[in-house]
Amino acid sequence: ILVNPKSGGNAAGVLLELPREGQLVQLPGGRASATVFSYPIADAAKEGIRHLAAEVHASTEGDPVRCIVAGGDGTVMWAIQEILEAEIPTDRVLVGTIPFGTGNDFGNVTGWGTSGPARGFLREAEGFAGLQNYVRAWLQADAAPYDIWEFSVLTRSSENARFEFIENGKKVCTDKHIARHGIQRLPSGQLEMSKYVCNYVGFGLDARVGFGFDKLRQNNRALNKGVYVWEGIKKLLFKKKGVIGHIVDSMQVLPSSSSIGAARDGHGVVDKPAPADAPVVFSTSQAAPPETPQLAGNPVSLLFLNIPSISGGLDIWKWSTRKLGTSSDDKDLLAVRQDFGDGRLECLSYRTGAGFYLEQARTPPISGQGNRIYSGAGPLRINFRSPADAEYVKGTKHCKGRTYMQIDGEFFSVHEPESVVIKHHASIRVILNSEVKACC
Repeated sequence: ILVNPKSGGNAAGVLLELPREGQLVQLPGGRASATVFSYPIADAAKEGIRHLAAEVHASTEGDPVRCIVAGGDGTVMWAIQEILEAEIPTDRVLVGTIPFGTGNDFGNVTGWGTSGPARGFLREAEGFAGLQNYVRAWLQADAAPYDIWEFSVLTRSSENARFEFIENGKKVCTDKHIARHGIQRLPSGQLEMSKYVCNYVGFGLDARVGFGFDKLRQNNRALNKGVYVWEGIKKLLFKKKGVIGHIVDSMQVLPSSSSIGAARDGHGVVDKPAPADAPVVFSTSQAAPPETPQLAGNPVSLLFLNIPSISGGLDIWKWSTRKLGTSSDDKDLLAVRQDFGDGRLECLSYRTGAGFYLEQARTPPISGQGNRIYSGAGPLRINFRSPADAEYVKGTKHCKGRTYMQIDGEFFSVHEPESVVIKHHASIRVILNSEVKACC
């Protein structure tokens, strides 16, 4: 178990009380047994990842090691990134979760729920007897493929270009953030950040709400949900301007992933130029050729979805079957279904903040306000307008030049982005809860 002890208002930290030599769990009737180890995911020595690699190496074919992540969506992606960077064979690992975060969308789509267990769930005084239900569920769980995407954002070559993250209520970008998020300065003077994605990517209002939430985050899960709602109300009432049409110039499909080694190669300025004739999904420029699909309106949010869940269980792609987000007449897109293991990424927009928050009703036609834009294997490149462009200035002056983004519930801002590339990276294996109620 890889643990983020701060998750769930510090509730996840109790898992680190398991014995260092591991906790042997015997299921009733001698049906099965497992030894459970726990490690903090932020350990600089990466002892947990090294132990996982050793167990995988020692395991036999067809006997995968289960890696359980105790935390929220950001922690899940952090663990997956560590597994990929350690080059642990992903076909020999089954990834699951104990959801302790605020949204827990990974936990939702894999059947482990959107809220963590109550305090005392381990029953420590009884020799960690609470682990028995979890081990039973983990061993009985079905395995399924799950897509992992790669995200790269490139800034302009400018002294104003930078990334900002929230730490202790302040906007900063420390050496820790640079290392954690893979930020590098290129010879051209531009900044580039590459990360993996397991759930979704967002630009605009949803990311701005999350950025504000991070500034006020509490050590209590219930309070955090209240803070998130309050931030949403504030932005809806006072910061509801459309921005995507102002800041984004176009989105295009690049050549197949086989010709682009990493997402950063798709920007067109690193290693190899991108083709000028790459198919355009949409443009916001009035100077684009007449046959080019135009983005509908000036959306407040642009979302890229790998899974049928966002903001704690909202299946917005499934519900949004009425409207297209571009001038394209591709009505077939409205019938496309979503699957987190099909190698495809879905994109939709929201014209208003109210439209996005109406999804909380979870009942079409009240919900289902999204506008479908794309479903496909990519890779995708999103091109941003120049900071000198009058439209860009109009779209960012109210937020001091920031473009708000999020990846799997981790929020940040970018000053002067040039382009974003999203491409398929790998398929991992996850465990799906096969019990009616997860680990009660």
